[in-house]
Amino acid sequence: MRASIIAAALALGAASAASAQDGPTARNDIEIAAEAPGACLIAAGPTASGQNASFTSGANGGQMRILQLVDPLTAEVTPADISLALPVICNASHSVVVRTTRGGLTRDGVAAPAAPGFRNQVPYQLAVGWAGATSSQTSASPGIVIDQPGAAAGDLQLNISIPGGGAPLVAGAYSDQVVIELRVAS
Repeated sequence: MRASIIAAALALGAASAASAQDGPTARNDIEIAAEAPGACLIAAGPTASGQNASFTSGANGGQMRILQLVDPLTAEVTPADISLALPVICNASHSVVVRTTRGGLTRDGVAAPAAPGFRNQVPYQLAVGWAGATSSQTSASPGIVIDQPGAAAGDLQLNISIPGGGAPLVAGAYSDQVVIELRVAS
């Protein structure tokens, strides 16, 4: 008798499992969709090292200061170098564009008359390295462009080298601006 109750219970269990699979199933799907727009950003302040130059970073840029622009005895330019490593993340194809606004260190204010043998501008060398590509030009060039066909992350290297010597400089304050643009491909 006991065996027949167990067999009947097993038969009922098998029948109810089979009938549950045969009936219509209620279903509700939830679709998840999102989009990650292309973007590039400089993740934090750069690290810098230099010779005859210092660098301080701010919220939207930084400032390179040349400690001694000219030799006090000859008024000729003293060499200066700065190397910057900017942590960059770009999640799409993009271009890095580096250009100057004045074409070199240029005397501020009203241009002084060019006395024979003196100058009002100091061109310098720019070198950029990004995602395995490198390029260099003088500050007087239209700019450096490095195209990257995909996403990339790492340090963008920027080296600025001001050569020493040449004709002496007219006294005054000299400045230029180096612009770094990260352009996401459309």
